[in-house]
Amino acid sequence: MPHILHVDEIKRLLDNVAFLRRLLIFLDATTGLRQSELFGLRWSDLDFDNAEINVVRSVVHGVISRCKTESSAKQSQGEASHLGTEHDAKTNSSETRETRNQ
Repeated sequence: MPHILHVDEIKRLLDNVAFLRRLLIFLDATTGLRQSELFGLRWSDLDFDNAEINVVRSVVHGVISRCKTESSAKQSQGEASHLGTEHDAKTNSSETRETRNQ
């Protein structure tokens, strides 16, 4: 049986990880996307202005492919509104990469 995190546990987790991991964990906790769909996301799939996420590809065992079924390809609304602006997200992502590469 899976262990389901409580809201306070998710908040503590988010407060203690770098930006990109925080983004993936947040999207996982709030959207119901599959792990393969999360790993298939690209910046262009996140529409910050309209708070939408386009799910059009997935990554399974390192292989990128289109979603298998029409119901797998989906657009989630509302979740992206908590992520801030696209500029903020990409800036944080760049800072995380630079810190990791030092």
